[in-house]
Amino acid sequence: MGGLRPSGLHINKPVVFGLFGIALVVFIVTRVYMGGGLAGGVASRVFQIGSRPTVVNPSGAGRGMEPVVNASKLDALPALPPDGTLVKKEEQFKVTVAGQTLNVQVVQMMNSKTDVSNALTVFFLHGAAFSSQNWVDIKTLDHVANWGYRSIAIDLPGKGKTADTISTAHYVDFLSAFIQAMGMTKIVIVSPSMSGGYALPYLFNDPKTSTDRAVGYVPVAPVQTSAFRKQYPESQLPTLIVYGTKDSMAETVLNDLSLLPKHEAAPIEGAGHACYMNNPEAFHKVLYHFLKGLTS
Repeated sequence: MGGLRPSGLHINKPVVFGLFGIALVVFIVTRVYMGGGLAGGVASRVFQIGSRPTVVNPSGAGRGMEPVVNASKLDALPALPPDGTLVKKEEQFKVTVAGQTLNVQVVQMMNSKTDVSNALTVFFLHGAAFSSQNWVDIKTLDHVANWGYRSIAIDLPGKGKTADTISTAHYVDFLSAFIQAMGMTKIVIVSPSMSGGYALPYLFNDPKTSTDRAVGYVPVAPVQTSAFRKQYPESQLPTLIVYGTKDSMAETVLNDLSLLPKHEAAPIEGAGHACYMNNPEAFHKVLYHFLKGLTS
């Protein structure tokens, strides 16, 4: 028989393995950047491109590369002053909405050494299971007052020490009336979870004028973000999107609010839905960074 005859096809094994390796690399890069990673199920991924960290949206909906504020890379916060420098004031404030007068619990923290007459007002709302007391407990109001800003927290209607309630149809009217009654100007609204039902329509029902109602917005995984997707691109309101990396709502919130043209994202690593409670130091750092940016 003379043995087997050669087929005429010569396989260069190094070339084949080289081509296979290139194809594998292309597949991995494509999956990471476009399809949610190798294993999937991750809401967002942070990469370092040059000296600026960015986050990639796995779904690709509405955005590409995101500016990210990394709390671990920010400078330490200014130390809180000695006792007696910061003064807490609590009061029941009357607000009239749709013919109804509500007694609203208000907490303010003031720095006795700072003139805040022309400063930013940082206005803290809260989630459904929380109140203004939570901001007091984690010393957020102390830090903000120490940074030279006016620091105000509220118990929303039917929550905390505000017993009076209103219908959801009057949420925007309530917020507008309260801000006017308190004489707040140059406002930065901090809005976690349930309070998105107040802040989002107040700011974005008419997105072209949102900067008339606030100078900055800090949404902390608020509810109802998807209801305003059409309005966000028309707003020029500087926004810091804060969320916990373990929050199941994070991907939706980020996809929606990233449609705002002037935004940064601030993931709180390892934190859940109430990320500011899980890691107050990281939250305070990203808030300090944002407020400094607004005033610089």
